[in-house]
Amino acid sequence: MYINSKLQVYLDEIQANVTLHGHNVYTKEAERIASPVFFELDGCVLLDQGTGDELPAQFSPDAVTPDRTAFEAQYNHLHLTDYYTDPPISPIGVFSIGVELVAIWTTQLKQQFSGRRQFVIVLSFDGEETVLRFFTRRFDEPVWADIAGIEKYIDGVMIVEVE
Repeated sequence: MYINSKLQVYLDEIQANVTLHGHNVYTKEAERIASPVFFELDGCVLLDQGTGDELPAQFSPDAVTPDRTAFEAQYNHLHLTDYYTDPPISPIGVFSIGVELVAIWTTQLKQQFSGRRQFVIVLSFDGEETVLRFFTRRFDEPVWADIAGIEKYIDGVMIVEVE
């Protein structure tokens, strides 16, 4: 796990503030992300988000998603605030839930794809918005999340490698 100094400040705040613990990760709104189901589509691993989005039968590169890694990072990109609205939770509280979801997704991806694929989970937080995403690590495509340059990110960032 790699954490930049900006995110470490928020993690320290969670640890120091006991009232930020205990938010329910498993709400009706967040059921699909708290109990994730992953599926494969033409060499990509995607999160079933239950949105009914029409997906193509096969991956086709374009200007926004030039490769499978970019496609996964874009499709598997969730703004957690959208899933935790009832009751409303503070931004740092949603971030705390995001940390828990990283652990859940790590476990589920390992169980479902152990030995067959490696993944990268990225959690970012800017003080207001928590974004969680994942993608498959591919050695023949450009790196999507730069571990070596993690301090260069504007937001707080956590990068978790799942093998």
